Amino acid sequence: MKTTTKILVIAVLTGIMYFLPTQGNELFAQRNGKGNGTCLAQNQQTGCLSIPGITEDQKQKIQDLQTTHQHEMKVLRDEKRSTRSMEVKNAVDEKMTAKIDAHKKAIRVLLTPEQQKYYDENCTQTKRVHRNKGFKNGNGQGNGTRCQNR
Repeated sequence: MKTTTKILVIAVLTGIMYFLPTQGNELFAQRNGKGNGTCLAQNQQTGCLSIPGITEDQKQKIQDLQTTHQHEMKVLRDEKRSTRSMEVKNAVDEKMTAKIDAHKKAIRVLLTPEQQKYYDENCTQTKRVHRNKGFKNGNGQGNGTRCQNR
């Protein structure tokens, strides 16, 4: 009887140990591969289209700008990934930063002064702010709720 009870307990514990890691991921892991930065991704994708008082014409022009910008950035990311040379990677980083700045300026041109203020406060954060921080100062590459306070 004692042996049967021990085997049953071991079987239950083994089942729990197997089940928890596979099901517990939903509680602790990053969702959809985006981490806690989904707020940031949504802000960059649709937040600029939800600016108060924005017209349909402005929305369409911003969407066109975003489509062009995303294509240009994809080309630069592919170029950066295709090399191991740090000089080339740094040069591509500079190009990317210039493209990002130009894109933000192009969007600002389409907006009224009130909309520009909202855009500056809510739509201009980027993931690049959080890069390469590591554990040394306690900030990783995450862009969760803390990103909004920076």
